[in-house]
Amino acid sequence: MKEIHCQPSSSNSDAGGNGVSGSITWRCCATLCLVILLFFGLQLLPLAAGNSNQPTQKEEQREPEISTIKEVFSTRIPARERVAAIIQILGRESLQESLSRLDEVQLYIHGAWLYHDDLEHTEIPLHASVGQKDILAIMGNRRFLKIMQELSLLRKEEAASLISRETLSALSEYKSLFDSYMALHARTFESNLNRPAGKKSESLGFLFTVPSGEPTLIAVRFKVLALLLIAGNLQLQHARAPVRNVVETAIEQRDLFYDRDSFGKNVAWIMLTHASLYSRPILATAVLGTYVGSDKAERIVKCNNTVCKSERLTHYNAAVTPYGYSAYWPELGGIDYSKGELIIKHVGPLTDSQFDGVLSAAIAARR
Repeated sequence: MKEIHCQPSSSNSDAGGNGVSGSITWRCCATLCLVILLFFGLQLLPLAAGNSNQPTQKEEQREPEISTIKEVFSTRIPARERVAAIIQILGRESLQESLSRLDEVQLYIHGAWLYHDDLEHTEIPLHASVGQKDILAIMGNRRFLKIMQELSLLRKEEAASLISRETLSALSEYKSLFDSYMALHARTFESNLNRPAGKKSESLGFLFTVPSGEPTLIAVRFKVLALLLIAGNLQLQHARAPVRNVVETAIEQRDLFYDRDSFGKNVAWIMLTHASLYSRPILATAVLGTYVGSDKAERIVKCNNTVCKSERLTHYNAAVTPYGYSAYWPELGGIDYSKGELIIKHVGPLTDSQFDGVLSAAIAARR
């Protein structure tokens, strides 16, 4: 076979033969270079695509569609996308669906509740400041804001009917979970009560979620308290009965855990602040709102040497809310009032005796 040399002709006299041969040779070399470039280009194409705005098939598989609040907080996504997903999910819910799902714990704990330290005062009887953290957690829940917005548009009788039904149902579920929890940890309560000085307390094993996806004690507790805060702020007089039931349950729990012969101080404090319904500022707000009018409520609070606080909140679909998850990501910007605002009122810090005084005065002055 005749060899083809990649070498140009050395003289014009060879143009007839070697010129053709040289032309073929250069074409071979050029073709080979193109093949090599094409090969490496195809290898680099996925990398280039990865840097573009269009996700690859592999990336699409890695980012499943988010359809629940639980998925929002269990999927690794940027803060801005997480907020957008929360707003989108809540926007698809009806009012009844939002009320039913008020026991989803994620929207309570991924906000002010997570960043607010309440371990400064762990004494029994409870310090006056206890309960303020519960209010922050509830106000940070966008679903709570949504419900407040939508209920405020209804007639008070209709809103009271919805809140009453949901509160009685949630209270029943809460009591069942509370009794089960107390039975489950009975031995732990006993061992902590009788433990020698200096020995570390045994864990109470609080769980925010369970494998089955059913609501936990802490989650249903938040729901009951959130419903009471709504009833008090909307002054739902016809929701007075379920409010009274919750208050009676909470006082029974206070008496139970204040018994130093049955519970050690640490266990009593944890149970009262994280598991019981004895959140004094929320209970007082609910009683004042459902039993008396605004003017009388102000006088009762003042007479018992405490205060009423007013909080300026956003609508649920704001880019950044004051106490929710978005408030703790500076890159999202400042609080967004462009969608509208809500005013939430609640009783400030109060001791047991102040709480009892507010309760007695409100019941005596009821409408």
